[in-house]
Amino acid sequence: MIRFLKRTWLKIKTWFISVLVALGLIAGAVQAATVNFTYLPATEYTTGEPMPLTDIDFTRLYCDGVMVAEEPGADGDFSVVLGFGSHVCTATHVVLMADTPESAMSNPITKTVTPGQPGSPTLQ
Repeated sequence: MIRFLKRTWLKIKTWFISVLVALGLIAGAVQAATVNFTYLPATEYTTGEPMPLTDIDFTRLYCDGVMVAEEPGADGDFSVVLGFGSHVCTATHVVLMADTPESAMSNPITKTVTPGQPGSPTLQ
């Protein structure tokens, strides 16, 4: 229950910050940014059997232990909004017909979002 609430709060907070940034209502440094991730999908099951891409039902992206994105299939990339700071992210594949549907976590990568400065005004 606590994990669900934490995950929900993070999604709401990230969405709210991205809306404020998009509307230009946050003055000063940007509090969040869109971050792109690319990955190579798995090609085999842990048993060594080949795994066609069509077997992958979902791919999930976790940052700081919280799922921040889920996409159908495995097209090789994600775009998510993250707050500034350092984030450790991993991904998993989900194959619903498998005994254990979610794969082990991928290798972790660290993405750092740094505060930016607002653009200069144009005087007329």
